[in-house]
Amino acid sequence: MLYTRNRAQKPRLNWGRIAFAVLALAIVGASGYFLTVGLMGGPNGGPEGAPGSPAPIMSASAAPSFTPEPPGVSPSPSPSPSPPSSPAPSAGPSAGGGVLHFGAVGEITGGSGLLQGTRVDSSYDFGEVFAKISPYTSRFDFLIGALGTTISKGGEYGERKTPEPMLRALKASGFGVLTLDNGHGYDYGPEGARETRALIEAAGLVGVGFAGEGAEEEDGPCILEGEGLRVAVLSYSLDADETPAESRDRVRLLSEAALSADMLAAEAAGADFVIACVYWGGGGASELTQAQKDWAKKLADAGVGAVIGSQPQYLQKLSTISGANGGQTLVAYSLGSFLTQRQSGGQDRAAILNFDIMRGEDGRCSFANVSYTPTWILRYSTEGRYHYEILQPGEYLNKGYMNFSQEHRNRVRAVPGEVEGRLGTEAGKMNIAQPKEETVASPSPAPSPSAPASPSPSA
Repeated sequence: MLYTRNRAQKPRLNWGRIAFAVLALAIVGASGYFLTVGLMGGPNGGPEGAPGSPAPIMSASAAPSFTPEPPGVSPSPSPSPSPPSSPAPSAGPSAGGGVLHFGAVGEITGGSGLLQGTRVDSSYDFGEVFAKISPYTSRFDFLIGALGTTISKGGEYGERKTPEPMLRALKASGFGVLTLDNGHGYDYGPEGARETRALIEAAGLVGVGFAGEGAEEEDGPCILEGEGLRVAVLSYSLDADETPAESRDRVRLLSEAALSADMLAAEAAGADFVIACVYWGGGGASELTQAQKDWAKKLADAGVGAVIGSQPQYLQKLSTISGANGGQTLVAYSLGSFLTQRQSGGQDRAAILNFDIMRGEDGRCSFANVSYTPTWILRYSTEGRYHYEILQPGEYLNKGYMNFSQEHRNRVRAVPGEVEGRLGTEAGKMNIAQPKEETVASPSPAPSPSAPASPSPSA
């Protein structure tokens, strides 16, 4: 092209060419439209003459969310509610709707011995306590634990008062819900209960149970929501015998009146499934009492779909029982002590309950795919301090025990069988498979025969 510095002439419009171009564009556009309609079979993309359907929209599944009902607001119950149905569990997910994966553990407590290894300068770090079990606890949509201690930011800590960093470690390990109705929630009075509840909420967890202001101000039902399902979680204590006398009227006791009112509230809140967590008391009992059996039946008859028990500190039977409506209720009478400094009599073993809640093709919700994972609390001493770590014993059995002492190796071999012997196989089987998507860390303890500098935790 030749570039010159000559002044360009003003261009002239060619109206004939413009008219021809407009006509050509109109013809091309019309041809494209009729060709598209012909290929798609109709203007709406459906068969000729039939209404079409819009293209599907891909959206990420909403993460399960906590929806506690506002305090002080009581839904208006219907005069004569029918208990939520809990049909027999199916073998696997149904095409009827969503599925939520639930986990539950027994009591979580503290203690002076347990605090020895978690002390870091002027604070505490519970990371090592839960690090090895986290791959097994972080795989649920919702994980429920029974808190058996108060939580505080200061004061003298012990078995019934635990520093706040424990909550952060629980949250990091996958816990979402902590039940609070137990024999020691009011050991430090209403103020201690209020502080515990506030710290739980500040840690991003949900506390279900005492409000710290008296039974008359108890919260409405806690609703856990996800995958189109709404699950109510209720919390009770069978008695208040271990509660200080001045606070006994504040404990949420299990009674027929309380259960009936709570089931009405759960139904009014749109719950598809109800879980009742019960603190039975009687810490040293290893066998079921008649009161436990009677109340499990009453809970099933009321429409509760799953009963999760804590305290006794020992494992008790896992079973299913029939309710008045003919459905099945999953009952874990006691899952043992998930975290405790006590070691004697089998208190170092516990279990994680695994189950799904799903909606069937008939629109009703039920539980399915029940199993349990054994856990074991490893205690060792190093540099004069006790350390505690929660492990899945089957994992280390397969790893050849790593650097465990002979005593610990014996427990690793024994615990899975002991857990299965206590829970049974009627309602679910033991599962010691490692999580597929997680790389489980090697154990870090170097057991020392030397005695710790401070007194040994009580048995």
